[in-house]
Amino acid sequence: MENTAIRGIVDVNKPCEPVIYSTALIRFLEEEKGISSEAVLENTTISQEVLEDPDGLITPTQRNAIVSNALRLTGEPDLGLQFGRQLKISSHGFLGFAVMSASSLMEGIQLMLKYFKTRTQMLEIYYSIEDNHAVIRIEEAILLEDLHPFAVESMFVCIYENAIAMLDDTGDNNNDVEARFSYPEPEYGQKYNIDSPIRLSFGRSANEIRFPLSMLDKPLVLADPTNSKLAESQCEKELEQTETSESILAKVRRLLTQDPGHFPNLEKVAESCNTSPRTLKRRLKLLNTSYQEILDNVRKQIAADHLLNSDKTVDEIARLLGYNDPSNFGRAFKKWTGTSPSGFRESKGQNQPLA
Repeated sequence: MENTAIRGIVDVNKPCEPVIYSTALIRFLEEEKGISSEAVLENTTISQEVLEDPDGLITPTQRNAIVSNALRLTGEPDLGLQFGRQLKISSHGFLGFAVMSASSLMEGIQLMLKYFKTRTQMLEIYYSIEDNHAVIRIEEAILLEDLHPFAVESMFVCIYENAIAMLDDTGDNNNDVEARFSYPEPEYGQKYNIDSPIRLSFGRSANEIRFPLSMLDKPLVLADPTNSKLAESQCEKELEQTETSESILAKVRRLLTQDPGHFPNLEKVAESCNTSPRTLKRRLKLLNTSYQEILDNVRKQIAADHLLNSDKTVDEIARLLGYNDPSNFGRAFKKWTGTSPSGFRESKGQNQPLA
Protein backbone atom coordinates (compact mmCIF):
# COMPACT_ATOMS: atom_id res chain seq x y z
CA MET A 1 0.00 0.00 0.00
CA GLU A 2 1.63 3.25 -1.10
CA ASN A 3 2.21 6.02 1.42
CA THR A 4 4.13 8.44 -0.75
CA ALA A 5 3.63 11.35 1.61
CA ILE A 6 5.49 9.67 4.45
CA ARG A 7 8.24 7.74 2.71
CA GLY A 8 11.60 9.11 1.73
CA ILE A 9 12.01 10.51 5.27
CA VAL A 10 15.47 9.01 5.73
CA ASP A 11 18.56 10.55 4.19
CA VAL A 12 19.72 7.65 2.02
CA ASN A 13 23.21 9.11 1.73
CA LYS A 14 23.81 9.52 5.45
CA PRO A 15 25.69 6.75 7.33
CA CYS A 16 23.05 5.36 9.70
CA GLU A 17 22.92 1.61 9.01
CA PRO A 18 25.03 -0.75 11.17
CA VAL A 19 27.59 -2.37 8.91
CA ILE A 20 27.39 -5.66 10.84
CA TYR A 21 24.40 -6.88 8.82
CA SER A 22 26.20 -6.24 5.55
CA THR A 23 29.34 -7.99 6.77
CA ALA A 24 27.16 -10.92 7.89
CA LEU A 25 25.63 -11.10 4.40
CA ILE A 26 29.07 -10.89 2.77
CA ARG A 27 30.37 -13.69 5.01
CA PHE A 28 27.30 -15.82 4.23
CA LEU A 29 27.83 -15.36 0.49
CA GLU A 30 31.51 -16.20 0.75
CA GLU A 31 31.03 -19.33 2.86
CA GLU A 32 27.79 -20.68 1.37
CA LYS A 33 27.84 -19.42 -2.22
CA GLY A 34 31.52 -19.03 -3.02
CA ILE A 35 31.08 -15.38 -3.98
CA SER A 36 33.96 -13.02 -3.23
CA SER A 37 33.52 -9.99 -1.02
CA GLU A 38 35.01 -7.84 -3.78
CA ALA A 39 32.15 -8.79 -6.10
CA VAL A 40 29.50 -8.08 -3.46
CA LEU A 41 31.05 -4.70 -2.66
CA GLU A 42 31.24 -3.56 -6.29
CA ASN A 43 30.25 0.11 -6.70
CA THR A 44 29.53 0.58 -2.98
CA THR A 45 32.60 2.72 -2.07
CA ILE A 46 32.66 1.12 1.40
CA SER A 47 36.13 1.21 2.90
CA GLN A 48 37.80 -1.79 4.50
CA GLU A 49 38.16 0.25 7.68
CA VAL A 50 34.37 0.63 7.99
CA LEU A 51 33.81 -3.05 7.23
CA GLU A 52 36.15 -4.10 10.03
CA ASP A 53 34.64 -1.70 12.58
CA PRO A 54 31.93 -3.48 14.66
CA ASP A 55 30.37 -0.05 15.30
CA GLY A 56 30.74 1.07 11.69
CA LEU A 57 27.89 2.71 9.80
CA ILE A 58 27.07 2.76 6.10
CA THR A 59 24.41 4.61 4.14
CA PRO A 60 21.06 3.09 3.07
CA THR A 61 22.25 3.52 -0.51
CA GLN A 62 25.34 1.44 0.19
CA ARG A 63 23.37 -1.25 2.00
CA ASN A 64 20.90 -1.47 -0.87
CA ALA A 65 23.77 -1.75 -3.35
CA ILE A 66 25.17 -4.73 -1.40
CA VAL A 67 21.78 -6.49 -1.36
CA SER A 68 21.23 -5.73 -5.05
CA ASN A 69 24.66 -7.15 -5.89
CA ALA A 70 23.96 -10.23 -3.76
CA LEU A 71 20.65 -10.95 -5.52
CA ARG A 72 22.25 -10.46 -8.94
CA LEU A 73 25.30 -12.59 -8.20
CA THR A 74 23.36 -15.50 -6.69
CA GLY A 75 20.38 -15.37 -9.04
CA GLU A 76 18.34 -16.55 -6.04
CA PRO A 77 15.28 -14.36 -5.32
CA ASP A 78 14.67 -16.24 -2.04
CA LEU A 79 18.01 -15.01 -0.65
CA GLY A 80 16.20 -13.02 2.05
CA LEU A 81 14.73 -16.23 3.46
CA GLN A 82 18.13 -17.90 3.48
CA PHE A 83 19.88 -14.93 5.08
CA GLY A 84 17.20 -14.42 7.74
CA ARG A 85 17.50 -18.05 8.86
CA GLN A 86 21.17 -17.73 9.68
CA LEU A 87 20.84 -14.48 11.64
CA LYS A 88 20.99 -15.51 15.29
CA ILE A 89 19.71 -13.30 18.07
CA SER A 90 23.29 -12.44 19.01
CA SER A 91 23.72 -10.93 15.53
CA HIS A 92 21.79 -7.88 16.73
CA GLY A 93 24.35 -6.53 19.15
CA PHE A 94 23.26 -5.25 22.54
CA LEU A 95 19.62 -5.35 21.48
CA GLY A 96 19.92 -9.06 20.79
CA PHE A 97 21.47 -9.69 24.20
CA ALA A 98 18.78 -7.62 25.92
CA VAL A 99 15.99 -9.50 24.14
CA MET A 100 17.40 -13.00 24.71
CA SER A 101 17.82 -12.39 28.44
CA ALA A 102 14.36 -10.84 28.88
CA SER A 103 11.93 -12.59 31.22
CA SER A 104 9.29 -13.35 28.58
CA LEU A 105 8.56 -13.07 24.88
CA MET A 106 6.38 -10.03 25.59
CA GLU A 107 9.23 -8.26 27.35
CA GLY A 108 11.52 -9.19 24.46
CA ILE A 109 9.07 -7.72 21.94
CA GLN A 110 8.80 -4.53 23.97
CA LEU A 111 12.58 -4.16 23.94
CA MET A 112 12.68 -4.78 20.20
CA LEU A 113 10.03 -2.12 19.60
CA LYS A 114 11.78 0.42 21.82
CA TYR A 115 15.25 0.00 20.34
CA PHE A 116 14.48 -1.09 16.77
CA LYS A 117 15.86 2.19 15.39
CA THR A 118 19.32 1.28 16.65
CA ARG A 119 19.35 -1.59 14.15
CA THR A 120 18.00 0.08 10.99
CA GLN A 121 16.59 3.37 9.74
CA MET A 122 15.29 1.81 6.54
CA LEU A 123 12.35 0.01 8.11
CA GLU A 124 9.76 0.98 10.69
CA ILE A 125 8.10 -1.38 13.15
CA TYR A 126 4.67 -1.15 14.77
CA TYR A 127 2.83 -3.24 17.33
CA SER A 128 -0.85 -3.86 18.01
CA ILE A 129 -3.17 -6.52 19.42
CA GLU A 130 -5.89 -7.89 17.15
CA ASP A 131 -8.09 -10.97 17.44
CA ASN A 132 -6.05 -12.49 20.30
CA HIS A 133 -2.82 -12.01 18.38
CA ALA A 134 0.20 -9.79 18.90
CA VAL A 135 0.79 -8.11 15.55
CA ILE A 136 4.22 -6.87 14.47
CA ARG A 137 4.01 -4.79 11.29
CA ILE A 138 6.98 -3.77 9.16
CA GLU A 139 6.92 -0.79 6.79
CA GLU A 140 9.50 0.86 4.60
CA ALA A 141 10.95 4.18 5.72
CA ILE A 142 12.44 4.48 2.24
CA LEU A 143 11.21 2.99 -1.00
CA LEU A 144 13.01 -0.32 -1.44
CA GLU A 145 11.25 -1.34 -4.68
CA ASP A 146 12.75 -4.65 -5.91
CA LEU A 147 14.60 -5.11 -2.61
CA HIS A 148 11.37 -5.03 -0.58
CA PRO A 149 10.88 -8.86 -0.43
CA PHE A 150 14.48 -9.40 0.72
CA ALA A 151 14.08 -6.91 3.57
CA VAL A 152 10.71 -8.23 4.76
CA GLU A 153 11.50 -11.92 4.39
CA SER A 154 14.86 -11.75 6.15
CA MET A 155 13.26 -9.75 8.98
CA PHE A 156 10.24 -12.05 9.45
CA VAL A 157 12.22 -15.30 9.32
CA CYS A 158 14.71 -13.88 11.81
CA ILE A 159 11.95 -12.74 14.21
CA TYR A 160 10.04 -16.03 14.01
CA GLU A 161 12.91 -18.48 14.30
CA ASN A 162 14.62 -16.56 17.10
CA ALA A 163 11.35 -16.28 19.03
CA ILE A 164 10.85 -20.05 18.83
CA ALA A 165 14.48 -20.69 19.77
CA MET A 166 14.31 -18.37 22.79
CA LEU A 167 11.15 -20.12 23.96
CA ASP A 168 12.62 -23.56 23.20
CA ASP A 169 9.04 -24.38 22.25
CA THR A 170 7.65 -26.36 19.35
CA GLY A 171 4.14 -26.57 20.81
CA ASP A 172 0.89 -26.66 18.92
CA ASN A 173 0.18 -22.97 19.32
CA ASN A 174 3.06 -22.26 16.94
CA ASN A 175 0.64 -23.43 14.26
CA ASP A 176 -1.31 -20.25 14.93
CA VAL A 177 1.58 -17.98 13.95
CA GLU A 178 0.80 -16.15 10.71
CA ALA A 179 2.88 -14.09 8.31
CA ARG A 180 1.20 -11.67 5.91
CA PHE A 181 2.93 -10.07 2.94
CA SER A 182 1.90 -7.04 0.94
CA TYR A 183 3.13 -8.46 -2.37
CA PRO A 184 1.86 -11.37 -4.52
CA GLU A 185 3.11 -14.86 -3.74
CA PRO A 186 6.51 -15.32 -5.45
CA GLU A 187 7.47 -18.32 -7.55
CA TYR A 188 9.61 -19.59 -4.67
CA GLY A 189 6.61 -19.59 -2.33
CA GLN A 190 7.17 -23.23 -1.34
CA LYS A 191 10.53 -22.23 0.14
CA TYR A 192 8.77 -20.28 2.87
CA ASN A 193 8.25 -23.57 4.70
CA ILE A 194 10.22 -23.59 7.95
CA ASP A 195 10.60 -26.11 10.76
CA SER A 196 7.37 -25.29 12.58
CA PRO A 197 4.17 -24.74 10.61
CA ILE A 198 3.28 -21.11 9.94
CA ARG A 199 0.32 -19.77 7.99
CA LEU A 200 1.13 -17.52 5.05
CA SER A 201 -0.94 -15.09 3.00
CA PHE A 202 0.07 -12.70 0.23
CA GLY A 203 -1.35 -9.61 -1.42
CA ARG A 204 -2.37 -8.16 1.97
CA SER A 205 -2.50 -4.50 2.91
CA ALA A 206 0.61 -4.72 5.09
CA ASN A 207 3.58 -6.90 6.06
CA GLU A 208 2.77 -8.47 9.41
CA ILE A 209 3.80 -11.39 11.58
CA ARG A 210 1.16 -12.47 14.14
CA PHE A 211 1.81 -14.44 17.32
CA PRO A 212 -0.99 -15.86 19.52
CA LEU A 213 -1.19 -13.94 22.79
CA SER A 214 -0.77 -17.22 24.67
CA MET A 215 2.89 -17.29 23.61
CA LEU A 216 3.77 -13.87 25.02
CA ASP A 217 3.90 -14.69 28.73
CA LYS A 218 6.06 -17.77 28.32
CA PRO A 219 9.50 -17.47 29.96
CA LEU A 220 12.60 -17.38 27.80
CA VAL A 221 15.18 -20.10 28.29
CA LEU A 222 18.04 -17.60 28.80
CA ALA A 223 16.11 -15.17 30.98
CA ASP A 224 18.50 -13.16 33.16
CA PRO A 225 17.22 -9.82 34.55
CA THR A 226 20.70 -8.56 35.40
CA ASN A 227 22.13 -9.19 31.94
CA SER A 228 19.00 -7.80 30.30
CA LYS A 229 19.29 -4.53 32.24
CA LEU A 230 22.99 -4.21 31.46
CA ALA A 231 22.35 -4.77 27.75
CA GLU A 232 19.39 -2.38 27.78
CA SER A 233 21.52 0.38 29.26
CA GLN A 234 23.81 0.07 26.23
CA CYS A 235 20.78 0.07 23.93
CA GLU A 236 19.66 3.31 25.58
CA LYS A 237 22.98 4.95 24.75
CA GLU A 238 22.75 3.75 21.15
CA LEU A 239 19.19 5.05 20.88
CA GLU A 240 20.20 8.48 22.15
CA GLN A 241 22.85 8.67 19.45
CA THR A 242 20.35 7.53 16.83
CA GLU A 243 17.58 9.93 17.84
CA THR A 244 19.83 12.97 17.61
CA SER A 245 19.84 12.42 13.84
CA GLU A 246 16.28 11.11 13.45
CA SER A 247 14.19 13.03 10.94
CA ILE A 248 11.55 15.20 12.62
CA LEU A 249 9.10 13.77 10.10
CA ALA A 250 9.91 10.22 11.13
CA LYS A 251 9.66 11.11 14.81
CA VAL A 252 6.21 12.71 14.43
CA ARG A 253 4.92 9.68 12.56
CA ARG A 254 6.37 7.31 15.15
CA LEU A 255 4.65 9.22 17.96
CA LEU A 256 1.33 9.05 16.12
CA THR A 257 1.57 5.29 15.60
CA GLN A 258 3.02 4.03 18.86
CA ASP A 259 -0.43 3.67 20.48
CA PRO A 260 -2.96 2.82 17.72
CA GLY A 261 -6.29 4.55 18.25
CA HIS A 262 -4.84 7.22 20.58
CA PHE A 263 -3.34 10.09 18.62
CA PRO A 264 -1.52 12.80 20.58
CA ASN A 265 -2.43 16.32 19.48
CA LEU A 266 0.03 18.79 17.99
CA GLU A 267 0.93 20.20 21.40
CA LYS A 268 1.73 16.76 22.85
CA VAL A 269 3.77 15.79 19.78
CA ALA A 270 5.74 19.05 19.98
CA GLU A 271 6.43 18.42 23.66
CA SER A 272 7.73 14.91 22.89
CA CYS A 273 9.97 16.43 20.21
CA ASN A 274 11.32 18.95 22.76
CA THR A 275 10.07 21.91 20.77
CA SER A 276 7.13 24.32 20.64
CA PRO A 277 4.00 23.74 18.50
CA ARG A 278 4.89 26.82 16.44
CA THR A 279 8.41 25.60 15.74
CA LEU A 280 7.17 22.10 14.92
CA LYS A 281 4.66 23.49 12.42
CA ARG A 282 7.38 25.58 10.82
CA ARG A 283 9.79 22.65 10.55
CA LEU A 284 7.12 20.43 8.98
CA LYS A 285 6.15 23.19 6.56
CA LEU A 286 9.75 23.31 5.35
CA LEU A 287 9.32 19.60 4.53
CA ASN A 288 6.13 20.37 2.55
CA THR A 289 3.88 18.61 5.04
CA SER A 290 1.98 19.24 8.27
CA TYR A 291 0.89 17.51 11.46
CA GLN A 292 -2.58 17.00 9.95
CA GLU A 293 -1.23 15.49 6.74
CA ILE A 294 0.92 13.00 8.64
CA LEU A 295 -2.02 12.13 10.91
CA ASP A 296 -4.25 11.56 7.87
CA ASN A 297 -1.67 9.20 6.36
CA VAL A 298 -1.51 7.23 9.61
CA ARG A 299 -5.29 7.02 9.73
CA LYS A 300 -5.39 5.81 6.12
CA GLN A 301 -3.09 2.90 6.92
CA ILE A 302 -4.97 1.91 10.06
CA ALA A 303 -8.35 2.20 8.33
CA ALA A 304 -7.24 0.07 5.39
CA ASP A 305 -5.72 -2.56 7.68
CA HIS A 306 -8.96 -2.93 9.65
CA LEU A 307 -11.20 -2.89 6.58
CA LEU A 308 -9.22 -5.67 4.96
CA ASN A 309 -8.07 -7.70 7.94
CA SER A 310 -10.69 -7.41 10.69
CA ASP A 311 -14.40 -7.86 11.28
CA LYS A 312 -14.82 -4.43 12.80
CA THR A 313 -17.74 -2.41 11.42
CA VAL A 314 -17.15 0.86 9.61
CA ASP A 315 -18.59 2.70 12.62
CA GLU A 316 -16.19 0.90 14.97
CA ILE A 317 -13.23 1.77 12.74
CA ALA A 318 -14.38 5.39 12.60
CA ARG A 319 -14.45 5.59 16.41
CA LEU A 320 -11.03 3.90 16.64
CA LEU A 321 -9.64 6.65 14.39
CA GLY A 322 -11.15 9.42 16.50
CA TYR A 323 -14.15 10.28 14.33
CA ASN A 324 -17.21 10.94 16.49
CA ASP A 325 -19.40 11.05 13.39
CA PRO A 326 -18.91 7.99 11.08
CA SER A 327 -20.10 10.04 8.11
CA ASN A 328 -17.07 12.31 8.51
CA PHE A 329 -14.85 9.22 8.37
CA GLY A 330 -16.66 8.06 5.23
CA ARG A 331 -16.09 11.39 3.50
CA ALA A 332 -12.42 11.44 4.50
CA PHE A 333 -11.86 7.86 3.33
CA LYS A 334 -13.51 8.57 -0.02
CA LYS A 335 -11.24 11.57 -0.44
CA TRP A 336 -8.21 9.34 0.22
CA THR A 337 -9.17 6.44 -2.04
CA GLY A 338 -11.98 7.51 -4.32
CA THR A 339 -14.32 4.93 -2.81
CA SER A 340 -16.30 4.39 0.38
CA PRO A 341 -15.01 2.26 3.27
CA SER A 342 -17.56 -0.43 2.41
CA GLY A 343 -16.58 -0.34 -1.26
CA PHE A 344 -12.92 -0.62 -0.33
CA ARG A 345 -13.67 -3.65 1.85
CA GLU A 346 -15.75 -5.33 -0.85
CA SER A 347 -13.07 -4.82 -3.48
CA LYS A 348 -10.41 -6.05 -1.02
CA GLY A 349 -8.48 -2.87 -1.72
CA GLN A 350 -7.65 -3.88 -5.29
CA ASN A 351 -6.82 -0.97 -7.57
CA GLN A 352 -7.47 1.42 -4.68
CA PRO A 353 -4.06 2.82 -3.75
CA LEU A 354 -3.96 5.35 -0.94
CA ALA A 355 -2.70 8.58 -2.46
